[in-house]
Amino acid sequence: MATPSLVKSKFVSAEERRNIFKKLKHDPENRICFDCPQRNPTWASSTFGVYICLDCAGGQRRLGTHVSFVRSVDMDEWTPEQLESMKLGGNKKARLYFREHGVNDLHQRQDTKYNSSTARHYKSQLQRSVTQSLATLNKETKNVTTNVKIDIDKEKKTDCGL
Repeated sequence: MATPSLVKSKFVSAEERRNIFKKLKHDPENRICFDCPQRNPTWASSTFGVYICLDCAGGQRRLGTHVSFVRSVDMDEWTPEQLESMKLGGNKKARLYFREHGVNDLHQRQDTKYNSSTARHYKSQLQRSVTQSLATLNKETKNVTTNVKIDIDKEKKTDCGL
């Protein structure tokens, strides 16, 4: 059995999480709650890739995790998939999508907004983008790892006089 220090966590480090959110919060749209006009939201829905205030986070949590998975930007642990959803999403992108699909009142009741066909389609589209992005990143990482291994093997052969 592996010792705890050797077990790889499925969560990103707190430092990486902080750095990612710091960068993403530079977007002015992400500094206002997606569901209300409250400033400086500290919660997020990784399902929709949007930033929300504490009050709206409570409302979304009541909808259930099958509708929206809500995390604290500062206190909770985040998986790479959840962070990728935030990178690919954001309040601006979600607002544009909802408005383009006929949802003009973004401050409507959360149960109405997040159970709508527009929300289901957006959630599905975002999830596909996350899956594709992570597959590309994994492929690039695998190629880099393979290239490093090939370079190391070449050095070994050179060192051995082969």
